[in-house]
Amino acid sequence: MVLYPVDEWVRLRRAGSPVEMIALYQGVSSRTVSAVTARYGPFRRVTRTSRAGVGEMVARRQAGQTATLIARELGVSRQWVSKATLPHGPFPRDRDSPETVAEWVAARQARVSLAELARQSGRSAERIARATKDAGPYPWPSPTTAATGWSIRQIGKEYRVAPQTVRQWIRRGHGFPPPGGYTRPDRPCWDPETVRAWAAATLATCPKCGAGVLSVPRHAGAVHG
Repeated sequence: MVLYPVDEWVRLRRAGSPVEMIALYQGVSSRTVSAVTARYGPFRRVTRTSRAGVGEMVARRQAGQTATLIARELGVSRQWVSKATLPHGPFPRDRDSPETVAEWVAARQARVSLAELARQSGRSAERIARATKDAGPYPWPSPTTAATGWSIRQIGKEYRVAPQTVRQWIRRGHGFPPPGGYTRPDRPCWDPETVRAWAAATLATCPKCGAGVLSVPRHAGAVHG
């Protein structure tokens, strides 16, 4: 049985995205998108104005806005913005100025969490962590301490996956944030807010088991047959 990201498609249709466009960037037929989402309608009529949505996203990316920020403001996933605008790229590289990085460093030294900095700046927590890494280590964001940080096992429990899956996220370059501290030299732990920010931008939820996964179809094929 094929599992589709129904929630995402419904959200896009309610936002006015044409069925043909959703189908194009999801690699399925328009008939499939219509059939899967029909029970959640009615949806507003697609007009020439609503078809301009991709044009708006392209213009914003050309102005230097990140896909993450655009997705957050439009209420869609970062992956959708990236796929929809990819044919119109490349886009200007959005570099963080030394002044901005210095502000982030000062904030982290003052115990402001990565999640809060991400919320304020529209950048991802992972990006801020990379930009400020060389100036660390940093104290735990208040009021979080190492005692309340998440271990690999706790992260797995939060997202209903095995600890080995969490280790794969860390090792395979999926932008997983660096640990915020260590309970022991060989026991890293993470600020829960930072992990949640990463998960919100990266993971999808399996509709069958509720696990947080990088790819629902791949997970469904491997776990649910």
